Amino acid sequence: MNRVKCSNAKKGPHHAYNAYKDFVRKDTSALFIAAAMEVFGMDNMEDVPKDFPHDIMDKTKEEQRSWLHSKVAQVVDKFVTTTDIANMMDIYNGVSKASQPRQREELSCREPECHRKFVYPKSRLTHEQKCHGLDFGETPDSHKEEPTAKSSPRDYKKEHTEARLSFGFFLENMQDAVKEGDGERLIRLYRVALLFYRAYGHTQYAYSTLLLHAQVNAVLSPAKAHSLKWNRFFNGKGGKGKNIPLDLHLEHLNNFLKSFLKGMGPNLSEASADRVSLWDHSERF
Repeated sequence: MNRVKCSNAKKGPHHAYNAYKDFVRKDTSALFIAAAMEVFGMDNMEDVPKDFPHDIMDKTKEEQRSWLHSKVAQVVDKFVTTTDIANMMDIYNGVSKASQPRQREELSCREPECHRKFVYPKSRLTHEQKCHGLDFGETPDSHKEEPTAKSSPRDYKKEHTEARLSFGFFLENMQDAVKEGDGERLIRLYRVALLFYRAYGHTQYAYSTLLLHAQVNAVLSPAKAHSLKWNRFFNGKGGKGKNIPLDLHLEHLNNFLKSFLKGMGPNLSEASADRVSLWDHSERF
């Protein structure tokens, strides 16, 4: 945070949301630049890509864009797609396991004619020694599988970085969908967010997201479902990519109204509050 001059984000997302959001965006951009430099074969920011076409500057904008998109696709395929699939499978398995009752592994007695089963390795070992005279000389943790010499150690730092980049792109995709007013894309992304909410114990968010999908796909009429999907944004200044969430606009209106009510002092009454509220909403809309 100090490196990217976001020290005001140290309070965390619960206490400094906007500052922390700026830090996450900068961190995601930095990770993508580092991944792109490896794909482009660049050693530093001033270096030239190794496979940079010599005549790319003489080509049309469409050809230049096509070449750039192909290189960006290589970055996504190498550092994001495979990791993203693995992350989603881990989340899916975690959700499936959480919904099932936990079952302890049962250990069978190693005497062929004995059919008793045990939950703890120590209990099985004691039974085998006392009842059958068997002594395997094991410790309670010896039943665990030991890593083989052939298995290569996992690069946890690399896996964490790739997962962080993948999740950062997911957040950027949601932010871009809001800015562009793309309700269809935002609803699709909420399906992925539902898995994250459920897997990490945010049950209230998971329930509200599931309720949203139920309303859009089953409960509401087609007209109301279309309105719920697309009327989620506000653009007060016009222009492409200038939308904000509709609930954020409502917070702006509330703060604007509170400032007026606070300035009225002893003249504040129910009638004056209604008058200011009606003027505030008429001016804003």
